[in-house]
Amino acid sequence: MREININNFEEKLYFEKLENGLLVYLVPLKNKKNFYVSFGTKYGNYNSKFKVNDKTYEMPSGIAHFLEHKLFESGTDVNAGTSIFYTNYYFTGNNNYNENLKYLLKFVTNLEITEKDVEKEKGIILEEARMVSDNPNRLLYDKTRENAFFKDPYKYKVIGEKKEIKSITKKDLEICFNAFYRPDNMFIIAVGNIDKDETIKIIKEDKIIFLYIKRPPYKYYA
Repeated sequence: MREININNFEEKLYFEKLENGLLVYLVPLKNKKNFYVSFGTKYGNYNSKFKVNDKTYEMPSGIAHFLEHKLFESGTDVNAGTSIFYTNYYFTGNNNYNENLKYLLKFVTNLEITEKDVEKEKGIILEEARMVSDNPNRLLYDKTRENAFFKDPYKYKVIGEKKEIKSITKKDLEICFNAFYRPDNMFIIAVGNIDKDETIKIIKEDKIIFLYIKRPPYKYYA
C-alpha cells in the first residue's frame, strides 16, 4: 500500500490498486469518531453508448440513474447519487464500520432484478422526474445544457426523459451493470475513524469483487 502525505495537513493518504484493477483510497483521521465510505463506478449518464466484444450498445438516457435505484433498493442506512460521469454509493456513521463496509461491497456488486421490479421502478423514477419538472433553477440548467451541446451526451438529463425511462428493460440494466460495475472501473474511498489494514483486508477478502475480473473489457464513447 502506497503512503502519500497530504499537503498542508498532518494526515496521510493510503492508496492501493488491487490485482483486479479496483482503486482503494484510505484516509485514517486522528481523533475522529465518524467515518465516510464511498464505493463508486466511473459510469454516469454520459456513457450511454459503448462497445463490448466488438458489439455496440446505445442505451436510453437515464439508465445509469435507473440502475442506481435498483442497486440502492437493497436497503441499509446508505445513500447514492448519479451524475454525468459517475455513480456513487456511500454510508456514514460512527459504529459498525466493518459490517457496513461488507454490506456496501455486497449490494453494489450484486444485481438481482425481475421484469416486475423494473416496471415498478419506472413509476417511482417518473414521479421523481415530475417533482423537479417545475423547479425554475433546474429547468434553466437543463435547457442551458440542452442548447449548449448539440450531439454530445452531456446534453441529456441524468434522470432521463419520460419516453426513454419507459423504454428501459431488465436486459438493458444487466448489460450496463456487467459493462461498468467491474473492479477495473470502480473505486473505494474511506475517510475518518477507520483502520486502514482492516479495511483493505475486508475488501480483498470479498469474493464477489474478485469474481468480476472475468468480465469482458468494454470501451465507451460518445
